[in-house]
Amino acid sequence: MNYFGTDGIRGIPNVDLNFDLVSSLGKALSIFNVKDVYIASDTRESKDFLISCLSSGILSLGMNVHYLGIMSTSGLIYYSYVNKVIGVMITASHNPYYDNGIKIINKGFKLNKDEEEKIESLINNNDYKYLDVGSFYFEENKVNIYLDFLKKHIVKTNLSICLDCANGSTYKIAQEIFKDVSNKIIYIGINPNGKNINLDVGSTHLEKLKETVRKNKCDLGFAFDGDGDRLIAIDKNCQVIDGDLLVYIFATYLLENNLLNKNYVVLSKMANIGVINALKSKGIKVKEVDVGDKYIYQEIKNNDYVLGGEESGHIILNNLFHTGDGILAALYLIKILEEKKQSLLELIKDISIYPSILYNLKVKDKNNILKNKNLDNYLKSLKEKYKDDLKIVIRPSGTEDKLRIFIMSKEKDINQKILDNVLNIINVKE
Repeated sequence: MNYFGTDGIRGIPNVDLNFDLVSSLGKALSIFNVKDVYIASDTRESKDFLISCLSSGILSLGMNVHYLGIMSTSGLIYYSYVNKVIGVMITASHNPYYDNGIKIINKGFKLNKDEEEKIESLINNNDYKYLDVGSFYFEENKVNIYLDFLKKHIVKTNLSICLDCANGSTYKIAQEIFKDVSNKIIYIGINPNGKNINLDVGSTHLEKLKETVRKNKCDLGFAFDGDGDRLIAIDKNCQVIDGDLLVYIFATYLLENNLLNKNYVVLSKMANIGVINALKSKGIKVKEVDVGDKYIYQEIKNNDYVLGGEESGHIILNNLFHTGDGILAALYLIKILEEKKQSLLELIKDISIYPSILYNLKVKDKNNILKNKNLDNYLKSLKEKYKDDLKIVIRPSGTEDKLRIFIMSKEKDINQKILDNVLNIINVKE
């Protein structure tokens, strides 16, 4: 049985993530031959249940548990990297509060496929020798090592900024950092109650951020997600600067300063064609990979690149640190704004964004549908007609009985016409 998805193990606590599974996962961490395991979490109410289940397994095999408190995923990754320890992050990122998940960090890096398979094998076999029991420690002050790292990247500004912390793991960290960035900071999403993480706030719900920026005439706004590894920005006119646009801003700055190694950036296959064209016009090459920050990072690592990201706001500034970090990306953006003395819109003025449509189609057999020859022939004909001015990604959902149909071209009407044809080919009745 496979437990790991694209980013750890996800599910509903006490249902999918039940005691037997989570405690078995805790025991399986024994494959790393360590004495201590460091756990952090976002603000979901189910964190206590999952920490208890996980800890029972860890402690039963003589390993110690150190609970670091509320911390962003990137914060835990930094702590794990610096101290060369095993970390476990309890979070479901941008999902609603009733979901949760578990990410395992090995000395500062997310697990590779081989490590995941070894853990899954141990979970399924559950064959251990019980020799000793470990101890549980509360060490919430350990977040300071990560704060010290972020403080090195602070650039002061007179800009007025609204920060949306999604009622998640950055609600304390962001306030500690940005009080030294500007005297004009307004915060939203900093009152977690266990059930309001990502609720009408955060990087996937920008309405509150836009309203606050507009009402208070802020110069810009930043939105993080529940575990703090994403950043979406908006300008004073509430135009959204998503991950693709942020990568463009970072890439052009790095190029100007001879810091963009090999003049390459890594984007997902769903990256905006307009952004790709604008990058290429600057002499910047683009490598597109599958959706998921782990694929972005792997390409960066394999080729010694320094920058990659996704529209969702996962951005890896490998010249600073090797994982997506919303706060770090925001600080770097402020640095660029201060140095260039330009607005966000001025920094992206050369980009003509292509409209897109994303359709989630409920199906019974998501994999066999993709073997439809008529569909394959139709997609090939579109590629011949539109060439690089069209992007179509049709992929099965990793968690639901759905097909994700993504279409991007120069015109909205073209996108809708192609979607209608695709649905008709696979005999879907609307």
